Amino acid sequence: MGVAMAGMLVSGLRTLPSAIWEVVFAAGAAWFGYHMLRARRGAQPSPWRSSHPLPHLVECGAMVFMFLILPASAAARGMSMTATESRFSFLTLPLAVFLFGYVVWLGDRVTLHAPATALATGSGSEAGTGSGTGSGFAATQSFLAPRCAAICKITMGITMGYMLILML
Repeated sequence: MGVAMAGMLVSGLRTLPSAIWEVVFAAGAAWFGYHMLRARRGAQPSPWRSSHPLPHLVECGAMVFMFLILPASAAARGMSMTATESRFSFLTLPLAVFLFGYVVWLGDRVTLHAPATALATGSGSEAGTGSGTGSGFAATQSFLAPRCAAICKITMGITMGYMLILML
């Protein structure tokens, strides 16, 4: 998604034709739509699948929307469109508001943890006994990936919202 957005923002970074990106994101939207329907029916998500497929569905739909709506002439100018080129701009604002709301929700869920050294030294009987949190590396490793993933999603959401606002 980041590569496709970079190509939309800066024409020199375009890697694939728009038609290929449209198919990729339409397939992603179909995938997440299917998983959203499964989640609504009560199917338990596996640990390898998103427990919240709606934001991913909206992101894929927004990318398809931007690739379909953004004319090639506007893409070459870097996302700026004239009023006559913007046929469906009434959808951009709700999509951008949803994405910015998703960013706020993700930001609220990112937790700050105590540094690994503070966890490893602890207080009372945990310090130096080998019980408790274990090594500092293991404590840091268990928190690194989820926060990194959330920060990447926040960055993508802000950028996609910005791109949608540029289309207004």
